[in-house]
Amino acid sequence: MHNTLLDLADQSVVTDKYIPYVQFNEPIILFGSYIKTLYDEQRFNIKTAFNPINLRVSDRCYHGIVLQPSSIFRSVCNVLREFPFDHKDCVNIYKQRLKLYDMSCEDCFAYLQPGVFPIDVSNLEKLSINNRYGQIDHQLLLDHTTTQLPWYSQLGQFKLYIML
Repeated sequence: MHNTLLDLADQSVVTDKYIPYVQFNEPIILFGSYIKTLYDEQRFNIKTAFNPINLRVSDRCYHGIVLQPSSIFRSVCNVLREFPFDHKDCVNIYKQRLKLYDMSCEDCFAYLQPGVFPIDVSNLEKLSINNRYGQIDHQLLLDHTTTQLPWYSQLGQFKLYIML
């Protein structure tokens, strides 16, 4: 089993299974995970009942649930739309912009990249009207029947991503 986990962790995902974000006409909120390897792909497999999507932004892949935006979502998107990624202090600038809406990215700022704006899950109720995802155990969203991975390897953290 140990060798299988290591093999999966060393293999890149097949990006053809992921929809390029450019096909979407509007910004979206994704409740899910960044998928870097086949190991991630297996351990973050969301049950089909929740209508998960596989999404690709540039060379990064994500798996998650598209949420209904709240009333402040458009305003947040407008503040983030012209973001200065080339600035040397862009992470702190991003944190300051989120503070305008009393939100944070302390657990996920490392995922910040052009077109992808990570936000802590604790801000789910501010950005989305799908509050049920914030109230249930996130591990219940995962499909444990489609993988041979041990249960403890499927413990992961979901994040919110605004895709612009």
